[in-house]
Amino acid sequence: MNRRTSVAAGLLLWLGLTTAVSTAHAQGAVPTEQQQLASLLTSPTYRTFLETAVMNVESPVLKARCAQIKIIDANRFSVILPPTFSPGAINTGMWISVLNVDRCGAPATRRILVQVGGPNALSPTAMLPGEFRGDIRLESDISRAMTRDMMSFSQCQDVTRFAISDIKAVGAGTPEGWSETWLGESCGKIVSATVDYARSLAGAVSYAARDFRAL
Repeated sequence: MNRRTSVAAGLLLWLGLTTAVSTAHAQGAVPTEQQQLASLLTSPTYRTFLETAVMNVESPVLKARCAQIKIIDANRFSVILPPTFSPGAINTGMWISVLNVDRCGAPATRRILVQVGGPNALSPTAMLPGEFRGDIRLESDISRAMTRDMMSFSQCQDVTRFAISDIKAVGAGTPEGWSETWLGESCGKIVSATVDYARSLAGAVSYAARDFRAL
């Protein structure tokens, strides 16, 4: 799911981002791109962008249970494509913002992929929620696999009634291997499963799901 801000919101976002980026340039020596990105992602304007984005990209299945998400903090991010800047604008880049949120009184984590499609044009996409530890390529693969397997286990045949609702780390884990507990809402049922990951010496990550349960 990928929704751009409206024209009006986009104009306000552009003005705010221009101010944030220009301020970073005005603080003495020209900052590095990493410093400019950090300044942008901690700005009030970007926070406003996230407040709109987190609701726009939330799965309708999850939104039906809780129609209001409040951001507690949004200070974590992981850069996928390093950004490029010009005076007053961010031109390219891709990163994942990690948000700690209040979901109708319950703490939760949301992860949003933000892509820059042009000068100060940010486009948000929902990623897996919770404490997913893999990279973006693994995320795409396992998201499809777990959607299929959880729907099959719960005998749900309507993908519009399915959503991954949370992912929790099991123990500390290591770079060579770790485990996660996945929760999904599947045609009105809550389903859980454990996913184990192993990294080969060549760096490839394999995974296997087990212990599917209806809660």
